[in-house]
Amino acid sequence: MSLQGRSAKYLVVIGAVLLAGVGIWYFSRSSPNPSKEKIQGAIGQRNVERDSQMSEADVAVTPGTAPVAVREFLQSREFKRIARDQAFQGLMSNHSFQQLLSNHSYQELLSNHSCQELLSNHSYQELLSNHSYQELLSNHLYQELLSNRSYQELLSNHSYQELLSNHSFQELLSNHSFQELLSNHSYQELMSNNSYQELMSDHSYQQFLSNHSYQELLSNRSFQELMSNHSFQQLLSNNSYQMLLSNHSFQQLLSNNSFHEFMSNHSYHELLSNQSYHELMSNRSFQALMSNQSFQALMSNQSFQNLMSMQNGFSYLSSAAQGAGTE
Repeated sequence: MSLQGRSAKYLVVIGAVLLAGVGIWYFSRSSPNPSKEKIQGAIGQRNVERDSQMSEADVAVTPGTAPVAVREFLQSREFKRIARDQAFQGLMSNHSFQQLLSNHSYQELLSNHSCQELLSNHSYQELLSNHSYQELLSNHLYQELLSNRSYQELLSNHSYQELLSNHSFQELLSNHSFQELLSNHSYQELMSNNSYQELMSDHSYQQFLSNHSYQELLSNRSFQELMSNHSFQQLLSNNSYQMLLSNHSFQQLLSNNSFHEFMSNHSYHELLSNQSYHELMSNRSFQALMSNQSFQALMSNQSFQNLMSMQNGFSYLSSAAQGAGTE
């Protein structure tokens, strides 16, 4: 091939390379810059959860010395799920709650799966920020109550959580006898009753609940059913009736199932709200009379109740009871 032919080929190749370079330069100038996401790809777009990770140091325990239960909880899927929650992160930064987490008994409680689920409840997280409730959580007996599955279900009740923020009720919860009562499943059902929770917020009734004999009465299933009656709950907020309920003989009468049925009578509730009748009910002989089903049937009669409400009605019954007692 002649020298001139070779030179012509080289010129064509060089020209093609120059044209390609000009084309690449042109398109790079006119095309928009690729997005950051396209450059990073799928790995760049993944949600890295470094911010939500917490260590033993974050839960106020000395690194390496946390109980196995706490370490397992920190590594669990449940903890990682609630650790992303901003409200829970705020709770973890609460100094008082950090001190609570240093409590060995509470750390063991964290191993309970139901308690872990409860921690993800926003309204319960707010309750945990309450300093008085944190003090209650340090109470070993209350921690035992918290491990009760039925009580944990009660704790998820928003109205009950509001009641728990009541300082007087927190003091009542420190009462060992009342804690035993709360472990009673049927009483927990009663505590789920909104109108009964309203009664529980009454300070005088809270004081009355400290009465051990009344706590024993509350463990009676039939009496719990009576307590679900709204008009009877209103009656319990009456101070003079609370004093009557403190009477041991009257408490024994309340343990009588037939008397429970009689107590469900709305008209009789109106009579029970009468202070003079409370004084009569404190009379042991009259209490004995009230345990008689025939007399209960008579007392259920509206006309007889109206007669009793008259000025001399109670005096007459008191005299009759005294006479029956001496026979």
